Amino acid sequence: MRRASDPLVRLAGRVDWLELVVGFACNCRCRVCSSGFLDPRTRLSNDDLAAWLGRGRKLGATGVWFGGGEPTLHEGLPRAVERALNLGYRRIRLQTNGLRLAYPEYLAALRQAGLTEVALSVKGWDARSHDDMLRRAGAWELLGRAAAHVREAGLQLEADVLLTNPLLSRLPRLVEDLARRGVERLTFWLVSLHGAPDDDDVPALVPPLGRLRRPLREAFARAARCGVAATSLHTPPCSLAPEDRDRYLHAGRYRLLVVVPGNDPFLAEESPMERGEHPAEPCGACAIREGCLGLRAEQLRLFGTAGLAPVAAPPRRRAAAGASPPRPSGPGDGTSGRTPERNRRPRRRA
Repeated sequence: MRRASDPLVRLAGRVDWLELVVGFACNCRCRVCSSGFLDPRTRLSNDDLAAWLGRGRKLGATGVWFGGGEPTLHEGLPRAVERALNLGYRRIRLQTNGLRLAYPEYLAALRQAGLTEVALSVKGWDARSHDDMLRRAGAWELLGRAAAHVREAGLQLEADVLLTNPLLSRLPRLVEDLARRGVERLTFWLVSLHGAPDDDDVPALVPPLGRLRRPLREAFARAARCGVAATSLHTPPCSLAPEDRDRYLHAGRYRLLVVVPGNDPFLAEESPMERGEHPAEPCGACAIREGCLGLRAEQLRLFGTAGLAPVAAPPRRRAAAGASPPRPSGPGDGTSGRTPERNRRPRRRA
């Protein structure tokens, strides 16, 4: 009897990163995340983790990213990290709220197993705002302790910062604070209604794209002065200042395959959290439309296209005789709740 072919064989050679959403359990109840009302028992088993780590390597992945939910609640995480190391993954990344990493013994076990980098999820600019978003008292203090322990352990430290209306005016100051804590790379994530709880207060957290330009300009400049790399997800180039447009991170550049318990795997850029729409105005005349995932449906529904204009093509420059055409830059590094509509799950945290 002939065995059915692996449906993922089409992705061989197209995957650099494997993201394993280890489960929906979480020790916070974030205002913009659906983990609070999904079954916390839904998860990838230890056997599932082992099998997917093997499949990821066969597809060509050299980096693995453990997310959730909150991945540190899965008792099999240290073993999965060790397996990833033994299989030859060169980068082993953990995206976390940081609560368990505030305890150095647990972090030491992950480091010993092979963890290489940590991305902390930041949802506020101080204890009051962060704890309120997570609905967990003391979360900001534990986040700070986690950052210190990660640096002491010699692991790469990143932060995924959630862009909300209240945070925008405090963003430059937050960048400086995170730089002082040893963060080496920042990824700004625009808050999304995709997968968010059906709460009347949540839409007010979503800023219009037309409001992002100035605070992100200041934040990117502050990061550069602090020696911190910074990029942004979900922010079309037309929402950024011209000098910041190369900081827009197209999710497809991750070459990331996302595995969610109970659902089909998918490429990061296939999720409604990442892929939007290209309305005729302003996108029809945009010179860089092909490199943009578009405007989220919620942005169009809430705000339309106010404040956005097509990006004009740069003036042509005559190449010097014998000059070679420029080579495209490589994909940026960073992170990915990207779910096709049929695979609705908790938003990937930022």
